[in-house]
Amino acid sequence: MKAIQSRSGSSHAFIVTDSDESFKAMAAEVREEMGGANPGLQVVQLYRDCLVNFMINQGDAK
Repeated sequence: MKAIQSRSGSSHAFIVTDSDESFKAMAAEVREEMGGANPGLQVVQLYRDCLVNFMINQGDAK
């Protein structure tokens, strides 16, 4: 959260989690920290499983 406190000019924030409850809590925190300096900020949930599948298809998974 410290890293994003002073960010401005951002249009999107991506949160990687499979938990809807965790996403809601983290999204609220991100909006609180960044929303004032970033009107219209879109907070998007990326599911971890989708990213793992992408890495497997790219040959980068370990």
